[in-house]
Amino acid sequence: MNQALIELSQNKIEKSKVLFEELADRSDGAAQYNLAMLLLRSAGNESHGRARNLMLKSARQGFEMAQFNLGTLYLNGVGGPVDLESAIFWFEKSAENGDVEAQFLVGRMLCEGKGRASNPVKAVKWLVRAAHSHHLEAAFQLGKLYYDGLGSKSNHQKAFAWFQYAAQEGHPSAWHAMGIMSLKGEEVPIDPIRARDWFEEAARDSYAPSQYILASFLLNGIAGDTDFQRAALLAKQSSDSGYAPAQYLLGKLHYQGKGVSLSQRKAFTWIQKAALAGYARAQGDLGKMFLKGIGTNVDEIQAFKWLKGGAEGLDAEAQYNLGLLYLNGFGTRMDLKEAATWFLRAAQQGHAGGQYSLGLMYYKGLGMRRDLEQASRWIRKAASKDHRPAVLFLET
Repeated sequence: MNQALIELSQNKIEKSKVLFEELADRSDGAAQYNLAMLLLRSAGNESHGRARNLMLKSARQGFEMAQFNLGTLYLNGVGGPVDLESAIFWFEKSAENGDVEAQFLVGRMLCEGKGRASNPVKAVKWLVRAAHSHHLEAAFQLGKLYYDGLGSKSNHQKAFAWFQYAAQEGHPSAWHAMGIMSLKGEEVPIDPIRARDWFEEAARDSYAPSQYILASFLLNGIAGDTDFQRAALLAKQSSDSGYAPAQYLLGKLHYQGKGVSLSQRKAFTWIQKAALAGYARAQGDLGKMFLKGIGTNVDEIQAFKWLKGGAEGLDAEAQYNLGLLYLNGFGTRMDLKEAATWFLRAAQQGHAGGQYSLGLMYYKGLGMRRDLEQASRWIRKAASKDHRPAVLFLET
């Protein structure tokens, strides 16, 4: 074995492989493991399949490094199909032998119900062991577990404690989580200034969601002065990481010329990126841009497509505008019942335009039976929000 390891250390791969082969044939667990690792460097499923078999033989002999690596092969489907049940079995063996990463993986898989039925109690046990060995992601996951209350009631006190532990060790997501809890007054008093400090910590580590929230703070003067230029810079940094809400915000900034150049084309580009990522508000706005030719050519078909996506994503503005398309037959067939359906969905979310339009549909009996009581109800709701057409309707 020593000679094989010497050859390997000198990068004499083929010589070391021959020696490992001889030892592996004699059921040497360490040799089986090392040979498997060499085979995994090779391209091709055949080599990887043999590596997985060798790793299994080594793991069954109790070779600890083989147990963990075998778990990863099963988890990722290397050398054979994905097998989550076998993956968690071997990770647990490795975890019991003190492997911190294995302890974390067992905990996470038990949280998610992968390979075994979800078991939050056992998940906490393994995550705590990993966290006490300074596994920051384990500490963060414990915070999430207690915050979400997986399998039990949420416990914000324990959640905050684990987030704080992970944050102080340098986990940016944990700083962000503490900021969110501070904004909501969960476990700590509502304190936007303190929350901003924690978002700053996460943003310094280029954590995109915190960069986005800080940009929003700076745009609106929350917990400090407004600063459009820094807000735009943070939105750009977050956008470059692919964070859809920031891409949408950056598009709006270009549309308004706040902290960045005034450019409808750039506004369209960034809002389109966010829409393609599935961000409902961006999909709705992209639909309106196609409808009005803002930053692009007018295209009613594309307008309908994107407004429908935003509406189905529960964006009230998109639901209202989709109702208008159905009402007027733009980008789709005229369909008064569909128009009423989408106005209702927008109205139920408190959208004044949707409430007024729904009221008019009831008043005129469009797509539904005429109902003056319902018409009055919805139009008054819109008027209470100072929706000018609704106010004028009631005054006449």
